[in-house]
Order: sequence, then structure tokens, then C-alpha cells
Amino acid sequence: MRKIIATLQKNSFKLSLLCFFLVSFYSYGAYTIESSSYLGGSGTTDRVYGSAILNDGTIVLAACITDANPGNVTPILLNGATASSSGAIVRLSSDGRTVLSVTRVADQVTDLSIDSQDRLYVAAMGGGALILNKTASTLLWSNTFSKSVQRIDASPSGRFAVLISNTTFLNKTVTSGEVYNYDNTFDLVGNWSTGMQYSLDVCIDETSETVISIGFKNITAADQSGSNPVDVSIYKGWSYTGTQKYKAYDWNGTRDDPRWINLPENNMADSRGARCEMGEDGKLYMTFAVDGGNHIFRYSPFNISTRSSIVGGDKYHAFYNTKTEKKTFFGRYNANDGTYIKGQQFCARLSAGAGSTAHPEFGDIHADADGRVYVIGTSASGLPLSMEPITGGYTGGAFVLIMNPDFTTRELCTRTAISGEGNTIAARNGKVVIGGYIATTQILYTTAAIDNIANGNDGFFSVFSNGNVNTGSSVNITSPGNESIIYPSITSGKLTIENASNSIVRIYNMNGKLVESFSVIGSPEIITINGVPGIYNLIICKENGVIETHTILKQ
Repeated sequence: MRKIIATLQKNSFKLSLLCFFLVSFYSYGAYTIESSSYLGGSGTTDRVYGSAILNDGTIVLAACITDANPGNVTPILLNGATASSSGAIVRLSSDGRTVLSVTRVADQVTDLSIDSQDRLYVAAMGGGALILNKTASTLLWSNTFSKSVQRIDASPSGRFAVLISNTTFLNKTVTSGEVYNYDNTFDLVGNWSTGMQYSLDVCIDETSETVISIGFKNITAADQSGSNPVDVSIYKGWSYTGTQKYKAYDWNGTRDDPRWINLPENNMADSRGARCEMGEDGKLYMTFAVDGGNHIFRYSPFNISTRSSIVGGDKYHAFYNTKTEKKTFFGRYNANDGTYIKGQQFCARLSAGAGSTAHPEFGDIHADADGRVYVIGTSASGLPLSMEPITGGYTGGAFVLIMNPDFTTRELCTRTAISGEGNTIAARNGKVVIGGYIATTQILYTTAAIDNIANGNDGFFSVFSNGNVNTGSSVNITSPGNESIIYPSITSGKLTIENASNSIVRIYNMNGKLVESFSVIGSPEIITINGVPGIYNLIICKENGVIETHTILKQ
């Protein structure tokens, strides 16, 4: 077990007791995993699609569980469901360790939202849109539509919007999207077509009385090599009755069109609008999947010739040396007029430096009252993990990324599932719950599990707790001293350095005398620390001219 003895800042240090070596980049202990579990069952399409944390801390999951019986409780049957109906609402204790109830409601459920009174709003595909009481024991309202209910979102007062479409969920061809908007007495206020080729999500802002939907289209665009296909993100806002307030991004492909996607430069990286949600701070948050660095989010949503700033940071928040791997862009916007406020990008990276996949398609985004952002998605190897419950060389999976309100600090980056998909995230009062899907052959970290064995392609959930989300495993991504990772290996007297390829490492004692000097070729590199116990300064001289200073304690 790695033991933390200090929180580092460049050229300074703070010491604690009972330590072996100092960890200069990441620390552990701020977040703990209270529970992590499969939901069980032998189905091939099981998945946790939605999650929420109620006022009293109760955790609620919307999941497909086929023949599973979480907690061995007798299921409640609503909305004409039977004991074999796969779509269910699973209620858990606040730590996720105890099943409180299971309510089967339809053949499939694909989304979950709550209002300030903890009423549960459920997207149930062919089973319609449902509203349940907070214990999921009573059906308060339901309605079926001419198309499948894909997504649903509720405002604090109980207004809600429903997104329906022709096709099945988890298929990018979610075509012919329509929005149905209701007031908090369940009366229909308006319905309209999204006008998007692919519609992926919907949310509602009652402050500005705006309904927002996000998606994308595929066009053929003129570029330097002729004409090529490209996916273009779109989001739109409407009044409650369906009058369009704005249309954002949605660039066109014709060279002489003032909305030509390549008007300022090549912007041919595919992008797909993925998720939208109203944050607890009253701002609109959205995620987009991006296939390259030459993406449209470098420009205003309303003017392809006007640059937009992106926060950026270390190499996980910069899209250099990347190809067509799917990556993440997320942003904060004004719901009323759609204007861009702040944005950040994120990718994984392999040890050799190349970009790697980390995307939010079919994932989720949440923001708390401070503007802290929670993103879940799917990643290949190369995540900048600050908490690693699963050991091994593969560092991908259903990733969780928590960024501070100004998007400059990774407060947490982790995964509990290797491979699989992350589909939902919720947060409240220092508690975070995630859910998704994992195959039988893949690995899930389990603890305090209600089911620790995957019997088929299974849904999973994990519950994290943190009494103070501003402490612990945070990484200031704008500090150059945070590029390298240093931690003790299992073997006593050795130190592992990551992200310092082709560097010179020198170790000085506190009197300024050079004690050790190493050439670091690869990453990770394990070096042996000789000499007597004491405090030492470790200097990393990188090939790009950056010099980092870290402090280590040897016992």
C-alpha cells in the first residue's frame, strides 16, 4: 500500500509522520469506495442506465436486470410489469450496501431524473414515461407515445421534458427525435421535433423556461482534399411551447456558406453531442465526443470565425499527438441563450505519449452547486488515475472524472470497472454514485457487494464518499510540477517515476550536495535510492526544458 507523507507544491513541501516515501503527484484518502457491486442476473443486456441520490441519501438506480433479484427482496410490480420485466428501479441504502426495494416497471428503462420532492421520473422506452413516488412503490403518472422514450429530465418544481425517438437506445441512429414538455401538474405544454438527425439527450431549465436538446448530424464538407464526411455537434434551446430560442454549432459543409465548418481553418474532427444537464448551480452542462484536435469547440457555438478559450492544462487536457481516438469535451453554458462560458477537454495517454480513447458517448455529466463537474464515460488504457482500486498494467475502463469549478484541477480520476462502459453518475453532499455495464470476462472492483460475481453481461454500480471534496487526490493540471508522477514501489529503497521519459533526474541532500544522478529513458522508470535516511530534493530536467522539483523523504 502506498503511504502518503506529504502534499507537494513546486519547490516546497509539508511533512507528516509514519512515512516511507513521499508521493509528489497524487494522494489517496479523500475519496473512499463505500461499495461496488454487480447487480447480478444472467442477461446479456443488463446495464445501469440512470442514478440519483435523494434528499435523505437514498441511492436510486434505473437498471435492466433481467432475472436478477438484488438483495433477494420481493419485487414491486408497477405499470403493468411482471416479475420477468427487465426494467427496474433499485433503491439502495446511502452507502450502497443494502437493497431497500426493487420495482419492476417495464421491459427496459434508460434514464432517471428526480425533482426537489424526490419524485422519480423514468424513461422506459416502449413502457413510456413514468413518475413514481420516492419509494418507487406508487405510480403517480404514466404515458406512452408513438415512439420509444429515450431520455427524461425534471426541474426542481416537477416540470419535465421527454425525448422520444424511433430507434433503440445505445445506437447512434437515434433518429426523428421529438420533445414533449409538461408542467408540474402533468399537463402537456408543448411538443415538437428536435430537427436534428441524431438526438441524444434533453434537459429543462425552469429559471429561463428553456428546454434544451443535444445531438449531432453527419454532413459532407468541403475541405483541403475535396469533400469528406464529418459528424457535427448540435444543441438547441426552445421555449416551453416549442419556439426555438437558439441553435448552436450545427455547421454546414458548403464552401460558400457563411456557416461553412472549415471557414477559419480545418475543423474536420468528428464531434457528437452526447449529454446535457442543468447543474445545481443553475448553469447548463454538456458533453461532446471528439475525434481529433481540430475540433469545432475551439470556436464560438454561434460564430465559426470567433475563437473560444479552452481551459486546457497538462497532457491529459491537450489534444496533441492524437489521431481519431474518441475524446471528451465538456462545457458550461447559459441555458437561456446557449452562450459558452467555459470548456475543457480530456483524453487518456499511453506511456509512449500518444493520445488514447476517453469519451463520454452514452455516459453522463453532473454539476453540483459550486460548479464542480462530474463526468463518466468509457476509456482505453492511459487514464491519469489518482485512485486505483484495480491493480495491473491496463489503466482504462469506465472512467470517473471530477473537475473543480474552474476546470483547472482534477479532484478525482478513477475507474472501478476495467473495460465495460460508464453510463450514469450522480453526486450529492460529498457522495458520488456511478453505474454502467461490464462483460463477464472483464474486471470489476467489488467491495461490500450485494453480488460479487458476474453471471452474464452485467450492470454494476459503485459508491464513493468524500467529506471534503476539495482535499485529497486533486491534481492542479496547470502546474508544470504536476507532469511527473513519483511513488514508492513495493521493493524497499526504490522509487518509481512516470511521465519523465528522456529526462535527467538528480537527487540532492538538504545541504545542496548531489547524491544521485540518473538518466530516465522510459516510463515508468524504477530507480534505487541509496544513502542515509533523510529529506532530499529530486530535480527532473525534461527534454522540453521544463524543470520540476519534488521533495522526498527516505526512512
